[in-house]
Amino acid sequence: MSIPSLWALALVNAAGPDSGEALAFLRSAAPLLERLPPTVSGYASGRRLEAMLRLAVKGAGTGRGVEAAIRSAALLVRKGRFAYFAAVVDEAEKIVDERNGVLRVRVESASPPGAGFEDRLKSVLKRKRKVRDVRLDLRIVPELLAGCTIGIGSECFDGSLLGRVKAMTKDLASFSPGGME
Repeated sequence: MSIPSLWALALVNAAGPDSGEALAFLRSAAPLLERLPPTVSGYASGRRLEAMLRLAVKGAGTGRGVEAAIRSAALLVRKGRFAYFAAVVDEAEKIVDERNGVLRVRVESASPPGAGFEDRLKSVLKRKRKVRDVRLDLRIVPELLAGCTIGIGSECFDGSLLGRVKAMTKDLASFSPGGME
């Protein structure tokens, strides 16, 4: 398990059922936190960051999730691991999604998909994968020429023209002219 994954698991477990609140807080604080140099570290810097974050939520009732988020961000700084902040938040989102029955899907398309594509894809995946919800990460990748690729975890379904051309090239490269006599 990677370092960001371990930190993310600790954050989600510390926040417990309020892990969604922790992630929402970290996402809202991210523009501010990402301005910090990734090399920031040490106990004093961690204390200053913790105080700054507590001041930002002063007056608003903070629950277990926000408390866990503040402590996690400060601890990343104290331990000299703040460079992992964005990766920790990403990994925590994956853990929370998995626990909540949300399937994360990467879609790369050569051009913007037609009307209703996302809704149809989500509907099919919910039914086939028996999940509560589907979160699509859609990116436009013109190099695919046409079609799209769909990634679910370590699985990748390539329906792109580029993928077909590469497969055909591989098949043709293995073709032996002497075998057609």
